[in-house]
Amino acid sequence: NWMRDRIIDFARQVEPLQRRLDKALASTKRTKRAAASIEFELDEHERRSFDSVKEVLANAATLDFSDDKTTTCLFTDAPYVGYAIIVSQVMDFDPLKPAIEQQHRLIHCTSGTFMGSQCNWTVIEKEVFPSSWRVIN
Repeated sequence: NWMRDRIIDFARQVEPLQRRLDKALASTKRTKRAAASIEFELDEHERRSFDSVKEVLANAATLDFSDDKTTTCLFTDAPYVGYAIIVSQVMDFDPLKPAIEQQHRLIHCTSGTFMGSQCNWTVIEKEVFPSSWRVIN
């Protein structure tokens, strides 16, 4: 799980593979030993997801150290299946420039997929979740 904090949008990218693994492990113990003995073929969608995860791993963002002299920015997104949280800092923040045009240094990123009853949340509840989760954690 160390990758979740270093790869932007990791949970959404790995979701098809996670779903496949959960399905394969449903009738076994959820241990590394049990997982090592399971064999299965990836379908085309899962293969694309696997290739995408390999690419983002190869290009993973380097995290920077927090600096009290900078402006901290929190960005969240929660579309249908998951959420993403990005914390960045801008040395010379210009309130007149759009955030996308600022020089951001990545401090933290995490993502996850909605599970169980979370999938039934309203759009507003899903959008609020990443911000509140980040404040609590």
